[in-house]
Amino acid sequence: MAAKKLIDFTGLVGQFQNHQQFNDAVIVQLREGGAGGEVVVLDFAKGISEPSLVSDHLNVSGVSPLMGANHAIGDRFPVVNEIYEIENSKLPSALHALPRVVVAGVNEAINAGDKELTFLKTLGADATCKNIVPTMLVAAHAKKKVLAVLVPEGQTLSAELLAIVLSVMFTVPMPAFKTPPPPVSLPS
Repeated sequence: MAAKKLIDFTGLVGQFQNHQQFNDAVIVQLREGGAGGEVVVLDFAKGISEPSLVSDHLNVSGVSPLMGANHAIGDRFPVVNEIYEIENSKLPSALHALPRVVVAGVNEAINAGDKELTFLKTLGADATCKNIVPTMLVAAHAKKKVLAVLVPEGQTLSAELLAIVLSVMFTVPMPAFKTPPPPVSLPS
């Protein structure tokens, strides 16, 4: 199995490369190491009040990061219905306790307010963000499984929850934790 990757759009994990927004650098990072593997993605979202796991998405941005010619790693129209790692029994129980949400990916130029969130909820979305959906599309294109954790906009993850998310990163294969793992100490 290929190594796990962390794509952090929140800046909460200082020891890793952080991304301000989805761009070509994210595409390159997801394709590095070839097809297969797992990715942990952290991003801020509107419409949620607590950290949540993404169970599905709607692409209402009007664009796809996979436009153009096929890439050797995979097709431009990947199957995405089983990309999310939310039902994996090997995930720590603290992650299983998080709410599951459907996220709507909106265009970078749109600042979704209450009216937009209300409309997106009629389509089946619980939250909105700008980076998760294009990241998921490229991850599916690269045949990777994804654990996507949403952080409510303007909030942060507790140190305990962040350590649990990072523990998923540093274990191969995903461990079968009976209790939350101890905090992860990262090298300085």
